[in-house]
Amino acid sequence: RCVIHEDRETKDKFYAPFSRHLNPQSEERAKFFQEFLDSPLRVVLEVIPEKYITYDGTKMGAHTAGTIGDDQLGAPKEVDTVRLERELKRRGMA
Repeated sequence: RCVIHEDRETKDKFYAPFSRHLNPQSEERAKFFQEFLDSPLRVVLEVIPEKYITYDGTKMGAHTAGTIGDDQLGAPKEVDTVRLERELKRRGMA
């Protein structure tokens, strides 16, 4: 999910620390970048992760080849069962 922030309060909270993080060696450069960011139509995007996908290439290859059993895989996450089914139904795909 992504929340789009256009309000002054969020911009003021975000721009200064972000600018200092990218320019820790120079307060002057950080201030310049902060002012650069503060353009009229700019927004702040807040990304909220909803699913984490782990990756094990060895297991994936073995599972694809049929040489590993389901008992050697991790348990399905709720996102892969409940939420997936709900989304498929919502889109008329189930």
